[in-house]
Amino acid sequence: MNNQRGLTILGLFSALLVLTFFAAIVGGIVYAFYWAHQETGMEGDVRRVQSAVDAYATASFEDTGTYMWPTADGELPKPGQDTAIDFYASFQGKAGGKRSFYPDFLPDLPRHYSSGVWRIDSKGDVSVNLERGEY
Repeated sequence: MNNQRGLTILGLFSALLVLTFFAAIVGGIVYAFYWAHQETGMEGDVRRVQSAVDAYATASFEDTGTYMWPTADGELPKPGQDTAIDFYASFQGKAGGKRSFYPDFLPDLPRHYSSGVWRIDSKGDVSVNLERGEY
């Protein structure tokens, strides 16, 4: 008798099934971490820009006696509306020096800063006009 041992079709199929199962689990974990990172990045940028907007408005009031906002006209929009944030907005400080939203109050620009997706509403609240998956 010939006592050859080898891989049967059933054994090969079982091995492939186990490998596919583990690959699906690892792929799902990587996918979940990727989306969690995307959401965390966007939420962190929103908090950072909001903090800079608040500091900009406070500093402008201290320097000029008027609240100014990082928008094209330095004003907040009408109630119920929003407008684009101007990352290069500035005002004249007490000593005559120019103070800019970026980089004086916001040291690093957030993602998508030039595409007009960063908005500010009539209450001074910052938002991003992108879906989480697009950020």
